[in-house]
Amino acid sequence: MNDNLAFTIRNYFDKHLTSLKFNKQIHFLIRMYLFTGETFYYESLVKLQGEYIGITKEEQEKIIKESLTSVIPFSKEYSRRNEFLTKYPEIRIYETILVKYIFAKKIYQVDLKEVILSLVPAKQLLHFALKLSKDKEAIFYFSTVSVNFFYLLHQLLNLKQIKIYANAFYFYRLVKSRDLQNIKYYSNLAIYIATHCIVCATNFYTKKIIEDQRIYIKLLQFAEKEIIDNYPAISLDEKLELLVCSKILNYKCKLSRQILAESDNSLNKLGYLVDKKFGEANFMNDPNFSEHRNALYLMNYYWPPKV
Repeated sequence: MNDNLAFTIRNYFDKHLTSLKFNKQIHFLIRMYLFTGETFYYESLVKLQGEYIGITKEEQEKIIKESLTSVIPFSKEYSRRNEFLTKYPEIRIYETILVKYIFAKKIYQVDLKEVILSLVPAKQLLHFALKLSKDKEAIFYFSTVSVNFFYLLHQLLNLKQIKIYANAFYFYRLVKSRDLQNIKYYSNLAIYIATHCIVCATNFYTKKIIEDQRIYIKLLQFAEKEIIDNYPAISLDEKLELLVCSKILNYKCKLSRQILAESDNSLNKLGYLVDKKFGEANFMNDPNFSEHRNALYLMNYYWPPKV
């Protein structure tokens, strides 16, 4: 990988971190701490703990309560995605809370389970999961959010009814469903489903995949083929996710050189990666639109995780 490019990206985000939106700060800092183990990133996360998950139990309850009343639309329409969100508005809320649950334990050694279940009973979460499980199309459109929801809910509740959906076999069958393959943005949504199954199976980069490794490799190969077949229409974010997942599974990705070469040619004048071919000209000066792919590039560069 390109040492100068990694240095330039990291230097930009380290210097401009506080100018990012809060959720982008948290996303970047968590990944950089996990992948570098450096004190700077941990100390920065500690400073944000009060706002992110709260320090006291009362603060934690307040933050989870506020999350339950929030409205979180999708930033990308992906055709009917927000249409399904009106039918299942809880999906974004629950997924956000579950992600907090995972990282609260990993980063801050705080277990939010009791707080979460006091506000959102297990029965309520299970009822919603079983309702959503009957709507294959909605699950597909929600893509990453669906994967996070089922996998992380299984982490929280450890129920067999959830494990049916929180596994690679279920999502592999989903992305291979013929009745979904004519959906607009099929490849983009399916690639994110495949890669996030792999990410969630590592509990967000914190453990190795041992169980069902063969089917996770099939998901990875599926995502790789979708990118090969549709390369111009696939975002740099999705391509860099593929490389991270290839490292997770110790898989030799056929596209590695091509994706890294594209990354080398995607640096803007400010010092971070943009996705030029997707008409981001209006956003070239806003790193919030680019933080995700830059974090992914650095995760590839600093592989393996250090924490």
